[in-house]
Amino acid sequence: MLNYIAKLLRDKLAHKGINTRFCRYKYLFFFYKQNFDIKIYPNPITNNDLIIDFDLEQKSNIEIDIFDVIGNKILNLYKGPGSTGKNSINSHLPFSLNQGIYLIRLKTAQGIKTKKVAVAY
Repeated sequence: MLNYIAKLLRDKLAHKGINTRFCRYKYLFFFYKQNFDIKIYPNPITNNDLIIDFDLEQKSNIEIDIFDVIGNKILNLYKGPGSTGKNSINSHLPFSLNQGIYLIRLKTAQGIKTKKVAVAY
């Protein structure tokens, strides 16, 4: 019942444009705001060039990885510092990925975001 109520609250916040996550500790729920987004283009990837844009509220170390759809890590695209504000990572993949769907995960101090990309040559 409590999980149901928390999901309703999260949906209400999302309806107002506030993207949140929640965790449960015993009977208490903690909501925290997810206020960064990731944009990946071109999507679908037609050559080995990829641009990843994202905003950070604070300076933090970031890590960008590519996974296949079953969760196997294929490649680490970037690991290093990210600055406050807009960030852009231009990457050239060192090898051609097979055609299909992949997940790109951005991990920062603010949280983790994952986006789906397609590869079509």
